[in-house]
Amino acid sequence: MKILIVEDDKNSRILLEKALSTSVYTVESAVNGVIALEKARQSPPDIIISDIRMPEMDGFELCRRIKKDDQLRSIPFIFYTSTHVDSKDRKLGLSLGASRFVVKPMDHKDFYKVISDVLQEHKNNILTVPDQTMADNKELTGMYSEALARKLDKKINDLENQQAALQESEERYRSLIENIDLGIALIDREHRIVMSNMAQGNFFKKHPRDFVGKYCYQEFEKREKVCDHCPGVLAMSTRQKSVIETIGVRDDGSRFPVLIKAIPVFGPDRTVTGFIEVTDDITERNKDAEELSKHREHLEELVKEQTSELIKINKDLEHEITERKMAEAESLRASQLASLGELAAGVAHEINNPINGVINYSQILMNNSTPGTKEHDIAVRIIKESDRIAGIVNKLLSFAHAREEGKKSLNISKILSEALSLTESQLRQDCIIVKVNLPSTLRPISAQPQQLVQVFLNILSNSRYALNRKYEMANKDKLIEVTVAEESIDDCPYIHIIFYDNGTGIPKDQIGKLLDPFFSTKPSGEGTGLGLSISHDIIVEHGGRISFDSVMGKYTKVIIYMPIEQ
Repeated sequence: MKILIVEDDKNSRILLEKALSTSVYTVESAVNGVIALEKARQSPPDIIISDIRMPEMDGFELCRRIKKDDQLRSIPFIFYTSTHVDSKDRKLGLSLGASRFVVKPMDHKDFYKVISDVLQEHKNNILTVPDQTMADNKELTGMYSEALARKLDKKINDLENQQAALQESEERYRSLIENIDLGIALIDREHRIVMSNMAQGNFFKKHPRDFVGKYCYQEFEKREKVCDHCPGVLAMSTRQKSVIETIGVRDDGSRFPVLIKAIPVFGPDRTVTGFIEVTDDITERNKDAEELSKHREHLEELVKEQTSELIKINKDLEHEITERKMAEAESLRASQLASLGELAAGVAHEINNPINGVINYSQILMNNSTPGTKEHDIAVRIIKESDRIAGIVNKLLSFAHAREEGKKSLNISKILSEALSLTESQLRQDCIIVKVNLPSTLRPISAQPQQLVQVFLNILSNSRYALNRKYEMANKDKLIEVTVAEESIDDCPYIHIIFYDNGTGIPKDQIGKLLDPFFSTKPSGEGTGLGLSISHDIIVEHGGRISFDSVMGKYTKVIIYMPIEQ
């Protein structure tokens, strides 16, 4: 079955089409009575649903003509309206031959039932069809004229109400525009000023009417052409708001900073007809910002000063703490050396007496035996080893005693030999190979021997630790090599000593920290971090220097320069 919908409002027409389009009904539509009548004559529908107020031909007239047409007069006709809701309009519609007079809105299910009932009544020949046309019925003509008059009166009343509301809205809008603190100007596409508010006039010290018809770039910036930075141009081209900060110029030449927002204005067809320019004098804001900036800079300076002072205090505290720790460490070391000295003296006494007896008895055995015999050879070996034991004890005693000895002239090779002899047993036990490269003659240096022995022992201990970390077992590369030579630097003669090992090496970023007190490359608990720091102080006190060269995983060199005695 086919339904013809007559509705001039597009949204209402589409909603009705979608609601009624089913497997049972096909829907056709028209936007006014003229088109609907033409479609009905070309292809008569099974039912017509029509609005009343429409252009060219309204619903009443359409119904009258349908019911006057012999071919169409039997088609059921339903009025579906939201405007003609008066009881007289209802009576007129039904008198014209409509089957139902329905007031919008109605639930789709209920409306669907109305249509079904009308079609069923039509099928059962229950619907009545008027015998006389409206043209022949003066009463209906009068009712129709009266309906049109009522509609006209209502239309006039609505227009009057709309006019009053529009005037009231315009007055509120004008009041808002005039009382706002922002300058507002309406500008057309040619950049001519259409209107402006009082605030805009106050900014530029002119009456707003003096702007009308003039170009905005001439009035607001005293230019001869459109500004290169014009926000209105950007707003009209992008169809979006545009914001800039620029300088406004008054007729007297005075200038002031402004913030301008340009908002595009659209016509009924959505074409851009111009733009609204909203202006704000930001002189005070800029002053506040400048004051805030000065205040912030002042605070930053205060923070810098306080930070600098805190850094200085922190450094002083760190230095004081470091010196205190070093003093405590030196005190502990002195105490330990004193204890070691007492222990070494006791050990030397207990060992030297028996060793002297062994040497004496061995000398007797050697004197009473014939050279070349087994007995003579054994006696010689006993004397040799006993002398070595006595020498080690004497060296240990010499190193352990914290004697206040001054510097004296000595050969560096003797000091090196003493340090190596004290570590010989440990190095041999760890399968470390020691190579010493000494020239046949070396000029003497002026030094405190125990202090230099301490420096060399510390360096040899570090090398031993690094080699054991890299090689757990014996290896041909498990090597400490000591090279001594004379060298001249800036015409000053030095003894140049290099301790080289093939151990784990030192990370590049840690080399510069090696001489810092309490810094250690060893795990926590395995080193105090004072050995190299104390060694550096000793070398510097002797007029020398110490430096390091290392590649992680390959080698480490400790390089010492000691001045030759003049």
